[in-house]
Amino acid sequence: MEYCFKWDYLEVYHGETLDSLIGRYCGTTLPPVINSTDPSGALTLLWSSDFSINRSGFIISIQTQSGPLPIELISFTAEYSGGYVEVDWTVASESNNNYFTIERSTDCYSWDEIERIEGLGTHNHHISYNYSDTRPLTGVSYYRLK
Repeated sequence: MEYCFKWDYLEVYHGETLDSLIGRYCGTTLPPVINSTDPSGALTLLWSSDFSINRSGFIISIQTQSGPLPIELISFTAEYSGGYVEVDWTVASESNNNYFTIERSTDCYSWDEIERIEGLGTHNHHISYNYSDTRPLTGVSYYRLK
């Protein structure tokens, strides 16, 4: 594991909480292949940045051995703009997907569902979705898609 500064880094945790840190990665060192030992099979990724450098992003490849996910996610962003947070995501496909749940947190431990967006069931083409959080919390907030 590479020692990291406080500005830009990726932390990987076992499970759906920030209780069991696997590693913190930054700089040019790529993390190894990581397998979850959590009973749920989940990994939580926490990206922290001060956004002082604007460069092209990175790709995270996630594979599951327990079965296919109902969606193939291409991108997910949440950006503050003019008093609200614009949450955007794009999928390449959906398989029997009824809906997306958008959740928000101030600490990455406790999450509150703030919206449910209807999915399109089953398709194999790129679809973009959007949600505007018109009542964002004060301070830093985290968003996730379930």
